[in-house]
Amino acid sequence: MEIIWTPKGLESLDGIQKYIAQNSPLQADIFVSELLDHVELLAGNPSLGRVIPEMNEEDKREVIHENYRVLYYRAERIYVFRVIHGKQDFQPIDLHIDI
Repeated sequence: MEIIWTPKGLESLDGIQKYIAQNSPLQADIFVSELLDHVELLAGNPSLGRVIPEMNEEDKREVIHENYRVLYYRAERIYVFRVIHGKQDFQPIDLHIDI
């Protein structure tokens, strides 16, 4: 299954990389590479992640990578729509899916 990163998904990933790079550019690159590898597993198994508890909709799921939640929408393709820190509070209304 094809994996598509939405603009907001890419924006959130870029923000995380920049944040980590403040202390270690090398560690930021390693983290992003590992996260992307983790997301690629979804191509062969789109149900790998769990349903996002705050949304409770079967087609909106997440996988966890270290301290981050990778939020995705499962349809004819997989749309990664946000990467957020595990301790970050959010309301489902905050998560517009920009497919």
